Amino acid sequence: MRTVFFKRFPMLAGAALIGLASTAHANLLANPSFELPVLSGGDVPGAVGWTAFNAVFTIRVAPQDGDQALKMFGTPSGVFQDFPTLPGQEWIGSVYGLNFSGDPLSGAQIGAANIEWRDSGGNLISFETSQIVNSSTPQGSLPGDYVFGTVSGVAPAGAVTARFVLITGAFAGPGGGAVWFDNASFSLVPEPAMLSVVIPAAMSLRRRR
Repeated sequence: MRTVFFKRFPMLAGAALIGLASTAHANLLANPSFELPVLSGGDVPGAVGWTAFNAVFTIRVAPQDGDQALKMFGTPSGVFQDFPTLPGQEWIGSVYGLNFSGDPLSGAQIGAANIEWRDSGGNLISFETSQIVNSSTPQGSLPGDYVFGTVSGVAPAGAVTARFVLITGAFAGPGGGAVWFDNASFSLVPEPAMLSVVIPAAMSLRRRR
């Protein structure tokens, strides 16, 4: 039935295949650029759509773009979002980080992006980490002063949750200062086998149109 339908309506088939390929790269994060809630004044604790812990604030100071960014400080503080996963699936996250000149990092304080793999009981199996900014990162307050970083990994055996985490802390000694984050992304990487079928099929259907 599905084959007959796609033969009769190739434009819909092409759209479905192209949509499948693009969805695999879609940013799954809620409020990825921290534009919610819309602020009219000072800082607001936490971040809409994220689970926050310790000293985290949505702010209207020095965003990478838009009007707002995320500020965090302390050891540790951060935000995260959870997504279902299967062992063997690959995920990639990214974010822009800033060593804000008005409250610069010092000592061992860093800002990082992590992917945590968790089991059905919520227990941590392992994690991937990528340091985005530290006390030696050039300070600034302008969009061009932000540093772009990525983190990726493959879900291990037993993983049912991929947790994307933005975090700060002085994990290797004393430190201080605050980290700014903006424009985060977290996506499921499509399997090569799926792409080898979906993309040629989609392109073939588009040529036929």
